Amino acid sequence: MLSARYIQRQYNGFICRRCLNTKYNVHLVPRDCKYKLNGKCANCREVRNIVIGFHATGHLKMLAKF
Repeated sequence: MLSARYIQRQYNGFICRRCLNTKYNVHLVPRDCKYKLNGKCANCREVRNIVIGFHATGHLKMLAKF
């Protein structure tokens, strides 16, 4: 299972939902994630809403990814 803390260690910071969906082939929607508003993504370097955690549905989607 991929956790927000694991992703933070991999990228030396948190990343946006678009990068998560692309890198890990998950289909997260806005209600699956907890956000930090207007932060800089550690992957794409754009100012976006950054995923800092997951709600229950997001955890389920990330459960099989690693």
